[in-house]
Amino acid sequence: MNIITQISGNYLRVDRSVEEIVVSNNRSQKTFFVYNFEGVHYRIFESKKDAFKCADGNTSIKPLQEFKDESALDSFLESLDIFKE
Repeated sequence: MNIITQISGNYLRVDRSVEEIVVSNNRSQKTFFVYNFEGVHYRIFESKKDAFKCADGNTSIKPLQEFKDESALDSFLESLDIFKE
């Protein structure tokens, strides 16, 4: 199981943010950026630039994954295979 650690959060508005998180386990770690739209829609990106472009309304930027609730997001990140050989 992975450990999820929030590194920073940038609030764009009261109900929208981009959070930098690190997902780690005993073998590896990886940084992701989560765009949180009104606490009901979460999009995961591998680059900060893409997360902010999405937040600015750029619909051509595709997230790694999307979720409708925070518990589904957490479950995904906790079980994500981040190990790199």
